[in-house]
Amino acid sequence: DGVPVIGLPGILQPRAAVAYMFAVATEAARLAGCGPGLHSEIDSAAAHLDKRRDVIAVRSREIAEKIGDATPIVYGSDLTDPIAYRWKCQVNENALRHCFKSSLPEADHNEIAGWGIDEGFAAVMLLDSDQHPRERERFQLTGEIISATKSSPPVIVSESVGETRTARMFEAVMLGDLVSLQLAAMAGIDPTPVVAIDELKSRLGRQ
Repeated sequence: DGVPVIGLPGILQPRAAVAYMFAVATEAARLAGCGPGLHSEIDSAAAHLDKRRDVIAVRSREIAEKIGDATPIVYGSDLTDPIAYRWKCQVNENALRHCFKSSLPEADHNEIAGWGIDEGFAAVMLLDSDQHPRERERFQLTGEIISATKSSPPVIVSESVGETRTARMFEAVMLGDLVSLQLAAMAGIDPTPVVAIDELKSRLGRQ
C-alpha cells in the first residue's frame, strides 16, 4: 500500500524491544523534522548502562526484596512518570502480579489519603535529578507521610544516575525491568508467557 514500514527483530517480545522502538521513534521524529537527533545520546546511554549494569542488577535485587509480597505502587513525575508506567507493565507481565502506577503531584490530591488504612502495598518513588525542587520535596514529604501511617508500608526511593535525560531514562527503565524479573524469580515464575493476554487475544479473534 505504499506505507513506510520499519522492521524490528522478530524474535523479541514487544516488552523486550523498548530500546529498538525508542531508537526508531526518535529517528523517525528527526527525519520528519519534529525532533532532534539523539544518536550520540543513545550511544552514550548504551555505554552508561554497560558500565553500570552490575550496580543496577544489585539494586534491582534490593528493591525486589524490599517489595517482597506487597503490591507495588510506583510514583513518577516529569521524566519518571512514563517510566513508572513501564515499571507497572513489566511487573504485571513478567512477575504476573498486580502493580499500579501513580503520578505526583496528582496523587497528593487524593490517593495519599488511601494509605491510612490500606495494607499489603509498597510505595516506590522514582526520582530524577532534573525534577523541580518542589517535586522532589513532594516525593520526600509523600514518602514520610506514607511511612508514618498505621500499616507502615515500605517506601523505596530510587534515583537514576546519568549525564543526560536519555541515559537516566534508560537506567530507570532497566532497573524496573530487572526488578520485575527478580520478583518473578522470587516467586518461581517464568516471565516469558502471558497466558491471560494470549487467551484474551484468542477470544477476541473468534468474535
